[in-house]
Amino acid sequence: MNASDFVELNKKMGHNILTISNQSWIVRDDKSAISIPSLDNIFPSREELNLLKKRVRYALFKTEVPFFYNSSEFLFVGESYDINLFNSKVRNQIRKGLKSCIIKNPTLIDLYERGLYLNIETLKRHNRSVDYLQNKKKWSSYIEILKNTSDVTIKGAYINDKLIGYIIFIFVNGKYYIYHPFMDKEYSSCYPMNTILYTFINEIITKEGSINISYGLSSFLEKEGLDHFKKGMLFDEVKCTRILLLSDFYSLFINRYVYKIISVLSKFRLLQSKLYDKYVHLYKERTIYYAYLKYISK
Repeated sequence: MNASDFVELNKKMGHNILTISNQSWIVRDDKSAISIPSLDNIFPSREELNLLKKRVRYALFKTEVPFFYNSSEFLFVGESYDINLFNSKVRNQIRKGLKSCIIKNPTLIDLYERGLYLNIETLKRHNRSVDYLQNKKKWSSYIEILKNTSDVTIKGAYINDKLIGYIIFIFVNGKYYIYHPFMDKEYSSCYPMNTILYTFINEIITKEGSINISYGLSSFLEKEGLDHFKKGMLFDEVKCTRILLLSDFYSLFINRYVYKIISVLSKFRLLQSKLYDKYVHLYKERTIYYAYLKYISK
């Protein structure tokens, strides 16, 4: 599907879509926004960003500003995903997964019930809340729409006819996006995620000759385990620029004067280190934002 089709799919799934000029954004319940498709490089103008700032608390989008790379996209692009390309540890994980799990397209009933369970348990582990993944009625509608949409493939890992993990793959603008790689933690030693990825990628290569697939951007807060997993599955880190756009109200608190105060408080241990680290991160992101504005004004 192309970008317009993807926007329409997200509308159909119930997401709140805001379109400014030719660029669409998913606006979440907390008034945060993300560009759509989220892994396409976009270059909104200052005027468009000013309009967006009036409608949301903050927004994220991927772009490219030379010498200001603050993120990475995890990509695998290739014509072979042979098991011998992996290191010995990952090879053994995949082999165990292939012996333990059956990889197939899950039924809607399994997705309604076990899929919902996997969503709830996974989000709980990560201290996250996503209503349409945890609310039974919304999840049923969401997954049914995806299940019946072309260019969407859902793969599940089964053990003894029990769905223990699933991944949704959506093909947009020549690239496969990975959504909701969720699994039952009790079966982690069976490596369902490795096995689903290995099976799906090889199916596409066999069918189409090659694949371009993304595992998303690196996290704002480092998640070494997840990044290590992606690299182990042969996803390369490709540098990119991610812009954090803050509303005017929140921007008031991100400046060099507040930064100096925060630094002093941290120095005398009057501020939690985590809060200090978050503020420093936001301050650095602000620098990237100004670099972007300068870049597009050339």
